[in-house]
Amino acid sequence: MELPLPESYSGNDQSAFHACLSRSVRLGTQLVCYQCAGYTNSGCAGNTMAMKTKQRRAKIEPTITRAQLMVGGSDRAFRQFLHDTLAFTARLQAVRGQLGAVIGLSGTQYTVLIAIAHLSSDDEKVGVNQVAEHLHFSGAFITIEINKLVASGLVEKQTDTEDRRRVVLTITPKARDRLNELAPLQRSVNDIMFRSLSASDFDKYRKLMSGMVGAADEAIRMLDYNGAVPPKGSGR
Repeated sequence: MELPLPESYSGNDQSAFHACLSRSVRLGTQLVCYQCAGYTNSGCAGNTMAMKTKQRRAKIEPTITRAQLMVGGSDRAFRQFLHDTLAFTARLQAVRGQLGAVIGLSGTQYTVLIAIAHLSSDDEKVGVNQVAEHLHFSGAFITIEINKLVASGLVEKQTDTEDRRRVVLTITPKARDRLNELAPLQRSVNDIMFRSLSASDFDKYRKLMSGMVGAADEAIRMLDYNGAVPPKGSGR
C-alpha cells in the first residue's frame, strides 16, 4: 500500500521518504524500516529529512520594524537592498584605491586631495575642519592624512591672514598637474559607475545620501552606547 507523502516533504526529502517506505513493512499499527532499524515516525531517514526541512524553514526574526521598508510583511527586499549597497560600496572603495594608485596615493589620500582641490576652487578658504565635515571624517583623522600630503609636496598649509589661529589648505601645482592628468580616466570611470542614474534620480539620491550618513552616525552612537566594538581603521 502506497502511503501519502507528508506536505512538508519536497525535493530530496521526497526521495529519502519514499526510499525509507520501500524498505518498510507494517508491524501491527507501526511501519518498520529495515535499514533504519526503527520506526519511520521516530528516527528513520524520512523523518530525519523532514526535521531538517522544518529547521530550514524556521522563522528568522526581521531586521527592521519600519513599515516603509517592509515589502509584503517581509524584510527580504530590505536585506537585498542592504547587500547591494554593501557590494557597491566595496567596489566604490576599490575604484577610489585604484584611481589614487595612478597618481601614487592611497585611496584616502586621493579623496582628501581632490576634496581640498574642489572646495578651494569655490574661492573659499579651506581648513581642516571643513575638509573633515565634507568627507564625514574626524578632524584628527583628516589631520594625519593632510600631513602626509604636505610631506609629499601636494598640499600647503598657510596661516589665515584674517584669523591667525586658523590654517588654510591649498593644493600645490604638482598636485594640480597630477589631478589634471587623472581627470580623463576619472571621468570615464564615474560615467560608467553611475550610468543608471537619471537627472531626477541623481537629484533625489544626492539629497538622501547626506541624511543617510547622518542616520548612520546616529546608529554608530547607539552601538557605542550599547558597548559594541567599532571596527579597526574606520577613521571615526
